[in-house]
Amino acid sequence: MAAETVAIDRLPKGCVQPQSVVDDAGTVHVVYLKGEGQGQDIEYMYRKAGEAKFSPAVQVNSIAASAVATGTIRGAQVAVSKDGTVHVLWNGTMASAQVPGGGSPLFYTRLSAGKFEQQRNLMTKTFMLDGGGSIAAGPGGAVYVAWHASKSSQPGKETDRGVYLATSLDNGKTFSAEREVNPPKSGACACCGLRIQVDEKGEVNLLFRAAFTALDRDILWLRSADQGKTFQVVNRDAWKIGQCPMSSAWLRDGWAAWEADGKVKFSRMDGGLTYSPAGDVKRKHPVAVQSKDGKALLIWTEGTGWKKGGSVVWLELGADGKPLGPVQRRDDLPVWGLATAWAGAKGGWGMLY
Repeated sequence: MAAETVAIDRLPKGCVQPQSVVDDAGTVHVVYLKGEGQGQDIEYMYRKAGEAKFSPAVQVNSIAASAVATGTIRGAQVAVSKDGTVHVLWNGTMASAQVPGGGSPLFYTRLSAGKFEQQRNLMTKTFMLDGGGSIAAGPGGAVYVAWHASKSSQPGKETDRGVYLATSLDNGKTFSAEREVNPPKSGACACCGLRIQVDEKGEVNLLFRAAFTALDRDILWLRSADQGKTFQVVNRDAWKIGQCPMSSAWLRDGWAAWEADGKVKFSRMDGGLTYSPAGDVKRKHPVAVQSKDGKALLIWTEGTGWKKGGSVVWLELGADGKPLGPVQRRDDLPVWGLATAWAGAKGGWGMLY
């Protein structure tokens, strides 16, 4: 793969964890965290198709320093509705809101009338938020938010945690109270992130790390064909580990990706292709995006850890699943850093870290 097929942008110094989504007009929407210490701010910018630069960044959060960079899996997530409404979700700091029973809030806001609304906590009857939540926009103004939490305000076992879904049918104006959607007795690995995604048919996919026991922390892939009312398990990847690995997950552009046993695994959502880089290097934070011609860009990190930066690594696959060139890398990924990417409107890829 020629390096120039990937157009790489860097976040400003002190900024980490970009997340991106591309709307139907080809505009790239990006959110990321900015700041040091216990709490960060969230900034948003966009770049229209054919433009060379991103717009000036604007602050998303209405409560200062209310986002969490620690762990790399609790930061801001972004989705865009068909009408162009931008939705942002993030784990809040414990100091940023009074949550009944204690713990952290799960904040949501949307870009309305040219500015972001006051952030609001979507947790109404769940407690002990830990790993990062996820947001997706579907047809007809539907917005889906997923997270895992406890039914009780008291710390409990991970085997008792559940995965919860709150749904908006009015483009984020209001949300239903959350309800549990994971299989019975699956639990949820406390400090791991999850992902939710809605495809063009309106099917809702959800990827999370379960905690059937203290040692059985399998990835479960759930799918709903009825707008999130019921979910079925469509894939399961086993991993025995006696601790929470603080892993992330990915669902987008027809791809799912996750971590297991120090490896990253990529799977096309139609089941036609799977890929996992070979070797004993510890890999985390997988990302996969696909272009209209079926090519895919796979991204992951290497060497990262608690308060430790590392490398961002990427590989392009052809539509047949074969690598189009060697693995590429940058060795200047900051602490709590990861990368995001998108398919270019005229070929190639964009990447930001």
